[in-house]
Amino acid sequence: AEICDLFNKTMEDFYDREADFKEGAKELLFALRKRGVGMCLATATDRHMVISALERLGICGMFDFILTCSELGASKVDPLIFNTALEMCRKDREKTWIFEDSHFALLTASKAGFPTVGVYDDSFAAFEDIKKEASDIYVNSLTEICRLLSEH
Repeated sequence: AEICDLFNKTMEDFYDREADFKEGAKELLFALRKRGVGMCLATATDRHMVISALERLGICGMFDFILTCSELGASKVDPLIFNTALEMCRKDREKTWIFEDSHFALLTASKAGFPTVGVYDDSFAAFEDIKKEASDIYVNSLTEICRLLSEH
């Protein structure tokens, strides 16, 4: 119990004070919002930590809604979070893009029939081949997507 408490406290401190944007994420969020693209955040992180980071970064209102794995009672190896987001967005599956940096979540979304964008992350570097295979688009940085948007 003490180890779990210490881990949770460390994670809360990280989201409260340190969690930052992935390279290109802020620019991409604003570019998509400017184009009228609806966005939701489907995360394995607990809501209070996510809200803390989003508020500190000034983008809490950027998302139409937030879904968390803990609230749904399923991890991202189960497509429930992606399917729930789809239902709440009321969009077609083939037009609902999933951006993921985790290999297992990317595989889940891909197998569930969503178009996917795999995003490089140091934490999952050993699984980049899996991510590339499960991605319709693979990028080393979200800046690459920003560049594509600015060209169109």
